[in-house]
Amino acid sequence: MITVSVNNQPVQVAAQTTLAGALPQWRRGDAPVAVAVNGELVAREDYADCELQNGDRVDILRPVSGG
Repeated sequence: MITVSVNNQPVQVAAQTTLAGALPQWRRGDAPVAVAVNGELVAREDYADCELQNGDRVDILRPVSGG
């Protein structure tokens, strides 16, 4: 197991877990989100290739619209 931070909360996941594999557990609802790992936005098409590492900081952000 490794520990990552998800929106500033420590979470344990299995080693070799990808962002695509973990994200469904962390999302709430079906609203679109943007995801950053260690401060870098990850394109949705790269989620399956983004293997989480011990100590990674994952931020799940909901887009906000307005004017």
